[in-house]
Amino acid sequence: MKKQFFISMLVGITTLVSGCASIPPLNFTPDEGKVVVNEEQRLNADLKSIIVTSAKSNEQLGQIQVGFAGNVYESSLKETFRSSLEEAILKSQLFFNQQGKSVSLLAKIMKFETPGMGVRFKTHVIVRYQILDRSSGAYLYDQNIESYGEVSGDYAFAGIVRASEARNRAMQENIANFLNDLKVRGLAEK
Repeated sequence: MKKQFFISMLVGITTLVSGCASIPPLNFTPDEGKVVVNEEQRLNADLKSIIVTSAKSNEQLGQIQVGFAGNVYESSLKETFRSSLEEAILKSQLFFNQQGKSVSLLAKIMKFETPGMGVRFKTHVIVRYQILDRSSGAYLYDQNIESYGEVSGDYAFAGIVRASEARNRAMQENIANFLNDLKVRGLAEK
């Protein structure tokens, strides 16, 4: 009788604790106000396309951990990253076109590492951003942008929830770092 009671209590507590937090969805869009662009920093270019890829093994600057579901998660990660980049660029109003160049943004994930176990799940991301002039083929911007994301130990009981949120924060920070770097550097005149 005591054994059944103990098992019932254990199942009940486990259900309660694991039900307190769900895995956050992929959300890589930086918070409002992380990228503030003034009129002089805007770029006279028409951003026609955004392409997101993962580095090949010989190009990687560390592991690229895309998740437990392999190719399905990788596809979702790339699409979420692309749409988050697009949204952040649109909201920042960094690009405007007054007879400017037509450009494409290439974002290559070079490193995406989250520790397998931990409390804060400090995630390290490096993305190579290149802006290509579509008429000349010249790179007007070419930088590796690095970022980190982590959560406090009390963010959630379940480690998978903390790990997922740390990954979201690392990618949000990477996009914000890219846009802030681009507004300062501008586009190379070639």
